Amino acid sequence: MDAARISTIHNLCSEILHAHPAEAGIDPRFSVLDETQAALLVQEAAEATLAWAVAAEETTPLLALLRERPLLDLIATLLVNRLTVSEVVDSLPADTIFDHWQAQLIARQREQMDRLLADPDFVAAHRCLLTNQAIRTDDKCEIQRQSALAALSIPADASLADRRRLLAALNDIVLVGGSKGSWPGGKEQLDEVKAGLRYLREAYRSQSLLALNLNRQDTTVATVMPAIYRLFQYAEEVYNRLKTERDALDFDDLEALAIELLENLPAVRSYWQAQLQALLVDEFQDTNARQARLVRLLCPDPGKLFIVGDAKQSIYRFRGADVTVFAAEKGQIQHTDGALIDLDTSYRAHEQLLTDMNGLLAPVLGPDRPHRPSWVAPFAPLYPGGKGVATNLSTPYVEFHLTAGNKAEALPLAATALVTRLAQLHADTDFGYGDMAILCRTSGAFQYYEDALDSADSLPHGGRQGLLRATGDP
Repeated sequence: MDAARISTIHNLCSEILHAHPAEAGIDPRFSVLDETQAALLVQEAAEATLAWAVAAEETTPLLALLRERPLLDLIATLLVNRLTVSEVVDSLPADTIFDHWQAQLIARQREQMDRLLADPDFVAAHRCLLTNQAIRTDDKCEIQRQSALAALSIPADASLADRRRLLAALNDIVLVGGSKGSWPGGKEQLDEVKAGLRYLREAYRSQSLLALNLNRQDTTVATVMPAIYRLFQYAEEVYNRLKTERDALDFDDLEALAIELLENLPAVRSYWQAQLQALLVDEFQDTNARQARLVRLLCPDPGKLFIVGDAKQSIYRFRGADVTVFAAEKGQIQHTDGALIDLDTSYRAHEQLLTDMNGLLAPVLGPDRPHRPSWVAPFAPLYPGGKGVATNLSTPYVEFHLTAGNKAEALPLAATALVTRLAQLHADTDFGYGDMAILCRTSGAFQYYEDALDSADSLPHGGRQGLLRATGDP
């Protein structure tokens, strides 16, 4: 381990480029811009581009659409995501962009509709309506059942437009009404039919693309896309010039240039592959497609590659991280007979806490399903490891305390309520203050809990000081 190379992806890219500056066509003395420095250059380049755009004839259509501030924000956004934008610009037509959007939308709608109609739960809800019928045809729930069945009676040769029109009726399902006396099975059968109707309605509503149509505003935006392309080209030229003047690269440059070296120069690729006996990538859910490509270039042998990640943490979207990259890598590991190991054992919580958290999160995240979108992370329970965490309570339990109001209003109330509850636990159980800790999501909450602890006369000084802790994990 003492000889292991441990670094961030960007530090490794920097090392590769420093080892091969001539091949990369860069100054070997280059410096790396941190995110603050890069943001300042982006802002400078955006302002220079805006000044040019005001006088340039080719950007006139864009100026008629956006005011100064939104246009400046657009330029900055394009620069921050310039590698992705470059790929998109290179792949899109300049003069038929609206037709391209229309074709892409239709293709995605077909995919979404096919996935919806094949979903096992959707099929089961449809079957529920087919096999349950009311005695009275004028029952309100029976009327809704008939409407839903009509919406699902899609001819095999129906066009996409007709299929969308039929399914749209699911959005209008009403669950109010219905008499248990109108159903042979009484209330139980009525509830079953309503559950099926509810699922069909919510499943349709979750497929937002199915109700989407390009409109007049899309047409307007499509006409100014060539001007946006030119705006981006100019902004990128300015930004690159500013970096060149400083002999500097940003994080995106490090990734792009390192990948270019490894892809185009076999000798360089072979050298760095020979440096690795094995490669471990932690927090893989925080990688983007370029970084995943870099990992595969460095370690093409799946027997040497180890990745660790949690798709549910992908909400943070660090530097363009894309959880679908993580999902694709998991799929590739499975298809190449690699080992997929669930790290589902927790040694940091007692069994009751894990049981309660599993029960809380299971319906929120939902189970894994066939045809699940790759960006959706299903629920995965955690289990206690070993003897678990010892507690002084004979029966461990979890309490939830909710306070109303915005953050500024709720935090003082939450802090006071929590300190009061801890004091009560201390008085009523054999818990000592040394057995307690307050874990804060961020240090910004400290002052509220410190004030509440200082105001609690029943707490000894040592207890007040020892209770407060900070952690990077929520």
